Amino acid sequence: LDYRTLPIVIQMNKRDLDDARGDDEMGDLRRIIQPPVVPAVAIRGEGVVETLYAVLQLCYRSLDRSFGLDAKWHVPEKEFLGKIFSHVDLKGTRLPPHPESWGGGAPPR
Repeated sequence: LDYRTLPIVIQMNKRDLDDARGDDEMGDLRRIIQPPVVPAVAIRGEGVVETLYAVLQLCYRSLDRSFGLDAKWHVPEKEFLGKIFSHVDLKGTRLPPHPESWGGGAPPR
């Protein structure tokens, strides 16, 4: 597998702790592939759904490039993500509460 084509998202967990690692400690990984980084406090559910959103968004974009999900199959990113997250409780997340209002931009942070 080529790491440059894999959908990679980093969840920086334990952000509530004083000794949590900083963004600068990811070194080469951030310089080489520049993955989205989602801060999280998983024990409180913060950043968990946002990480899933970011991974699925990157998966969609990879599949769209390879198979033309939007152009050939008429499945736009907004609809793909909206269908999945219409079944997820978004209260307390940084995602807008109504998936139909989502755009195709970067994942919320």
